[in-house]
Amino acid sequence: MSRRTIAGLLTLSLLPFVQIRAEQRQEFLMLLDQSEADRARILRSAAGAGNIMILSSDQNEGQTNTLLDCDFRVWFDKERIRLERDYRINKLQKAHQRGSWLLDADGFVQQTLISDGNSNYLCRFDAERNPTCYLLTRPWCDKLLRNLDSPGSHPVRIWEDASHILRDDDLDFAITKLRNGGVLGRGKGGNWSVECMLSPPMPLCLTRVAVRAGGSLVQEHNLQWSGADGSMLPHEYTRRMVQHADTGKTSRVLVVEIQFSRLEANVDVDSRLFDVTSLGIPAGTEFRQNAPVPRKFTFDGQKLVRQ
Repeated sequence: MSRRTIAGLLTLSLLPFVQIRAEQRQEFLMLLDQSEADRARILRSAAGAGNIMILSSDQNEGQTNTLLDCDFRVWFDKERIRLERDYRINKLQKAHQRGSWLLDADGFVQQTLISDGNSNYLCRFDAERNPTCYLLTRPWCDKLLRNLDSPGSHPVRIWEDASHILRDDDLDFAITKLRNGGVLGRGKGGNWSVECMLSPPMPLCLTRVAVRAGGSLVQEHNLQWSGADGSMLPHEYTRRMVQHADTGKTSRVLVVEIQFSRLEANVDVDSRLFDVTSLGIPAGTEFRQNAPVPRKFTFDGQKLVRQ
């Protein structure tokens, strides 16, 4: 029997296995999509507060440094968002904004980001409450929400950042349905592998995503949920990112810990929170716009007026 014939027979014998793996991946993604769709339908608004800690551990020197200690408050109503942050420690500024047009606000201790569905405002305040303000394009607003000092690309739907990892088309996927109603998913693609967990109650909650390269952990997401009546929300989210030296040993670990002290779903949110007048800035405050053709605006006490 020729090598070509043997190869053809092997390919045919593996087709059902490949098809099953593809079907299981689609089943897992369908469960994940259904969970997110149900939660988005149920979750109309939210209000909460919490803390973000970012710790950097150097395994070679045996030292752990606090890069960020930040309290936050968030309000969400449909697609409108207000996110306030108070900084006790912020050593991230120069690290992730070097070369950025936002660097001129270095030294701020508090900032407020408002997205009202049409316009996006960012105000940063120093210790004397002197504001530095910007009118942001939507891409820049999204970029700031993806920074490490934010709860997530959506500060209430923080599970979305972890779920994006599972949508790699190259993953060879298998699922195991658990007795408690949860689903364990395992995917592998080349040198990479992913393990993830959907846990009850319904709609299922994404509780863990772990990514490995060559058998070594490089990224891990853990979420703890609370709530009732279908309005389950994550009240704690831990993200670990691991760097490995050329020898394969762990060299640095970055841990992002997000803890909500309060998070309520479907509450009445005052629409004035999403208005520029709620920023607490005096009339005459200048806003810079980050656009291909930058423009300047002045706050007249009620609205922004183009200069």
